Amino acid sequence: MNDEWKLPNLPDYEVIIFNRWGNKIVRSQLINFAWNGKTTNGSTCSDGVYFYIIKNSNTQKEAPAAASVPLVVNKK
Repeated sequence: MNDEWKLPNLPDYEVIIFNRWGNKIVRSQLINFAWNGKTTNGSTCSDGVYFYIIKNSNTQKEAPAAASVPLVVNKK
C-alpha cells in the first residue's frame, strides 16, 4: 500500500479533500501535492472514503473534477 496519495504536477490547481460528512479536511495548492491521511491541523483521519475536488485556481470557468479516494489507516 501507499503511504501517501499523490497527484502529478498540477500547477495553478487547488485540491480540496472532504470527509463523508462533507467537512473540508485538507486544502492545498502545492504543485506536488501528497496526502498522508492527516487533516490540515495534523490529526490522523479514520478509515473510510474521502472525496476530493481538483479545480483550476486561476479561473472558475472550468468545471472542477471530483472523485473519491479510500483511506485505510490501520494496516494489518
